Amino acid sequence: MFPLLFITVLSVSAEAQNTHSNNFEVVAQSIIQDSVYGSLVSIDKSGYPKSRTVKFSQPNDDFVIWVATKPNTRKVSEINANPKVQFHFIADDYKSYLSIIGKARLHSELETIHQHDFFEPKLRKKLWPDFPKDYVLIRIEPIRVEMLGRKIYPNRVNWKPQHLCLQSNHDVCR
Repeated sequence: MFPLLFITVLSVSAEAQNTHSNNFEVVAQSIIQDSVYGSLVSIDKSGYPKSRTVKFSQPNDDFVIWVATKPNTRKVSEINANPKVQFHFIADDYKSYLSIIGKARLHSELETIHQHDFFEPKLRKKLWPDFPKDYVLIRIEPIRVEMLGRKIYPNRVNWKPQHLCLQSNHDVCR
């Protein structure tokens, strides 16, 4: 009797975790969809965080996002020195947010640029007149996704937001 009960509890627990994870991901994607811009946070040479409002590509199911910039910007030099970043979304309802904590990698290969070109041609021409020479992409690989809002509540004691770890063995997820 005990082994059967134990298996049933594990099964329900795994099912509950899977339901939570699926709901978390659906709500997370909805917050991203409702965000027009996001904040990219990188670390400067003095160790201080720097935040910029940027346009981003809509991520696929793995939460990888892309940001376009010029190769001579401060964020590029900061990411070259320290790839640890955070990308923060605030939904239009101003009560929901999502943060992706991860590592950034710079891409200037033509094939990658054309695969992830998410700017309207007119705006791209204005911002990057020498496209693709003056254009670089930042790929943000998520490690941890934190979220609050839309019926996803924080811990009542310490307000720690719920999170999803995409690389569970990483120190950010411990």
